[in-house]
Amino acid sequence: MFHLTDVEDITSVYDSHPHLCTGQLDIKRILKYIPDNKHITLETIKNSKDNLDDFIEDTKCIKKLI
Repeated sequence: MFHLTDVEDITSVYDSHPHLCTGQLDIKRILKYIPDNKHITLETIKNSKDNLDDFIEDTKCIKKLI
């Protein structure tokens, strides 16, 4: 299982968990290190308790990069 997130400040010792493709990490490069057919969990913040719109945007980011 791979836990995927981004970071707002790559020099910080604290995790910020912003949405994918909005922080400082090279998500495209990171995805290349994850073997095929492995599970990924998104460790990003959730803006709404009522819907999964932000999750949809995070998955669109991944699809755009692979």
